[in-house]
Amino acid sequence: MKSKKRQPVYRTGALAIFTSFGAQAYAAAAAAAGASDTDSLTEIVVTGVRQAMRDSIDVKKRADMIGDNISTAEIGQLPDVTIAEELNRLPGVNTTRDRGNASQASIRGLGPRLILGLVNGREVASSEPSQDLRWEIYPSEVLSAAIVNKTQDATLISGGLAATVDIRTISPLDYKGPEFSFRAGPTYNSEGKDLPGYNPLGYRASGGMIKHINDDFAVSLAASAQREKNGFPDFRTWGWNTPSTQGVNTGDLNGDGVPDNTTWGLNTEIKEVTQDRYALAAAAGWRASDSLTIKADALWSQYEIKENQFQAWYGNNITGNWGNFGSKYYNAPGNSYKIVNGTVVAATLNNTYPDYESEIARYDEKHTLGSLGLNAEWKSGEWDNSADLSFSEAWRRNQWQAIYLSDLYPPNLVFNVTDGQTPYAATPGFNPADPSLQTVGGFRGNSGSSVNGTGRDDGPEHTRDRISAIAFNFARTFENPTFTGVKFGARASDREKTHHNNRWGLCAGTGSASFTTLTTLGCPAGTAGQGGVPALSLANAGLSSFTAPGFVAPPLVYGNFDRLFPLVYPNSGAPAGSDMPLERTKVTEKSYEGFFRLDFASSIGGLPLTGGIGVRVAHVKTESSGYQALNGALSPLVVDNDYTNVLPSLNATLHLTDTQLLRFGASIAVARPPLDSLTTGYTLNSTGSPKTGGGGNPKLDPFKADQADFSYEWYFHEESLLAIAPFYKYVKTYIGAGQSTQTIGGTQYVFTSENNTKGGEIGGVEVTLQSRFFFLPGFLQDFGVYANHAQTESNIHEAAPLPPTGYPNPLMVGPYPMVGLARGTTEFDVFYNKLGFESRVAVKHHTAFTVAPTWVGTTLKMLSPETTLDASVSYTFDKLWTVRLQGHNLTNERARFSTDNNPQNLANDGGYQVYGRSYLFDVGVTF
Repeated sequence: MKSKKRQPVYRTGALAIFTSFGAQAYAAAAAAAGASDTDSLTEIVVTGVRQAMRDSIDVKKRADMIGDNISTAEIGQLPDVTIAEELNRLPGVNTTRDRGNASQASIRGLGPRLILGLVNGREVASSEPSQDLRWEIYPSEVLSAAIVNKTQDATLISGGLAATVDIRTISPLDYKGPEFSFRAGPTYNSEGKDLPGYNPLGYRASGGMIKHINDDFAVSLAASAQREKNGFPDFRTWGWNTPSTQGVNTGDLNGDGVPDNTTWGLNTEIKEVTQDRYALAAAAGWRASDSLTIKADALWSQYEIKENQFQAWYGNNITGNWGNFGSKYYNAPGNSYKIVNGTVVAATLNNTYPDYESEIARYDEKHTLGSLGLNAEWKSGEWDNSADLSFSEAWRRNQWQAIYLSDLYPPNLVFNVTDGQTPYAATPGFNPADPSLQTVGGFRGNSGSSVNGTGRDDGPEHTRDRISAIAFNFARTFENPTFTGVKFGARASDREKTHHNNRWGLCAGTGSASFTTLTTLGCPAGTAGQGGVPALSLANAGLSSFTAPGFVAPPLVYGNFDRLFPLVYPNSGAPAGSDMPLERTKVTEKSYEGFFRLDFASSIGGLPLTGGIGVRVAHVKTESSGYQALNGALSPLVVDNDYTNVLPSLNATLHLTDTQLLRFGASIAVARPPLDSLTTGYTLNSTGSPKTGGGGNPKLDPFKADQADFSYEWYFHEESLLAIAPFYKYVKTYIGAGQSTQTIGGTQYVFTSENNTKGGEIGGVEVTLQSRFFFLPGFLQDFGVYANHAQTESNIHEAAPLPPTGYPNPLMVGPYPMVGLARGTTEFDVFYNKLGFESRVAVKHHTAFTVAPTWVGTTLKMLSPETTLDASVSYTFDKLWTVRLQGHNLTNERARFSTDNNPQNLANDGGYQVYGRSYLFDVGVTF
């Protein structure tokens, strides 16, 4: 009789999972060796992608709620700078790219503000202005899993109307035996190789340990360090003169009675980005007795962005057609223009002498997160109980310093920013970046200041967020055929978010000065370009001229910021009066929650039915403090608010067969108002055209929705799943941004604020198929596929832009669809795993959707459709060593943003961004 022997492919695999290195499938070699023994039958334990799929399927099948997950082994299979890169592959999830990396997420057509982020089941602080998370602060190497709950349950912390994303670090008691692992290698960005004074090489390294001190005490430690060099070019505009924003000031170039959208100017920028990321995760578990287990965990993460920026603004004095003033340029003999969808997308403007201004700047941004947790679980008779203490803190510091060069005036300007093609601009016959022509202190038409010779320092700007929480949970099971268990508990949290900013001007040849008004700078005597002092020549300052890769645009000025800045601004320290009191805010949020859930078991038509029904009650109190401006005078202001929500939920699973499940979920869900929307003051941006501002509303009520979810799941093989998950939400309360024109400090601003608005309906369906090709012959069985598609529709819109008044609206311009609503999202991956060799190719596509990508969350844009291609290949040998090569964005997909809800209106502050291709090669070892 043949014996059946199970052979593990490595000792425990715990560390490979923990540090997301991924165990590699060299098990096939062992199978081949064992096949010659006719007296034994060997069953191989598969790993790598196959094991990852099995892990993910097992978690999904055993879950109480509808959702998706990234298994511990899956993390690291694809280019995985952060957990966001992994979340982006799940059904219905889209992430926006920031500096080339996946950042904020939208789920099921709902934006980042409606997603609740947790770490080990606990709410976590955010270094963003609101409470939504930038997932790039979580390097994937120190994480073990991510759970995306798409339905609500009484046991979940309230706040995830779209979804609750719970990322997990290791629990060392779950693993056996000591393990050590290390991985390191270089990274490379293709776009960076063409940037002056910039090295596109970076590195990634990570290591970890899991050790059982004895059977009842275990510890784990993991660390990672990364340096990413992903510099990129950006072609954008300064915004648009439209009937919606400018009304009667919008001109009609072609005389058809309909105003034409014209850009306020064009802008090209190079960002030479260096991102340093460091992370540390540690945990300890102690089984004090058969009835008591104590766990502690900590996560620390920091990433810092350093950017050398080289910008050029051009055409601002001629392209914006205020009151048809620009008609003399556009309609001059020999000149021409093209209108598409109501927008002047292209023009040849000869002998018009557009202005051209260069900027050399430095931007620093540092994020830090700390999260601590202590958990005790104990049994008391029939009861399973737990107590949990947590503290989380995040802070952010950013500063921007700019050297502004004097204006130059090339005679001609040609541009084309038509949607669907690479943007183009040129100043034929003239190089405005010629180093011999550059000065500081001369006239600056784009300055945002009423005097010559000024630079600018924005920051340091500080944001800090703290959360402390305590939670108690109690549960027991019943030997009852109908009611099988009960769970109840309570949670209290205390949160405080603070923000303040500094801003001052920089005077060429002298130093710092505060703004006497929001746009006027009082520079000291001796400032270049003022009081008879000539502009300061930079002809011998080591400048050079270069062109941006990725598109055609006028040349840019390159200079070494560290050498130029003290030369141009000898004294750059913060002067008195640089503090911005209207941007000094504090919001506190105290939350008190309790829940009760009853588990049940029944049957329908002879089919087993299990699930739970419960309710969560959440009471929230907020206090917003800051300053307000009234008739030119500042005064402190404190505004209180509170609200209570009763949130019932039902989750049930009908067991059709051993391999088929039909799930149902129904609930009322909320998402708390964004914290930056609750502030009392307001922020102003006086450097753009038009000047913009945003204010808060401390009396906002939360987002609120009734929702129902279904999921049919067929587990037709241990590595295979077919799932169809329709969903519906009726959003009863929404928070939307609206715009108006306001005069503050004598200056006109397009002012954006948020209010509770009517919601609407959103619904869709997600389809997932994942399987190894076990049904095919021979080597084809070692291939597999992971694919999903989500289709979503909604009638919910933001409050901006408003339709034009007093003008025809043939293009039906109106408010954006709500943030995050991508009508179509598709992921298609193919993998291969055999004899230690593993490869994977992944394609991700999404349709256009509305985003709010800037610091001011009320600034809306439309992100064009994107299709990205990633790939990974690795090989494991000697059961210890792994080599890996990964590629990200292999088709060099550009990110294009538009504004005014018109795809032809290329956006400002991020328009057409060329991120390039990124590569990683590393070597790993486990022992």
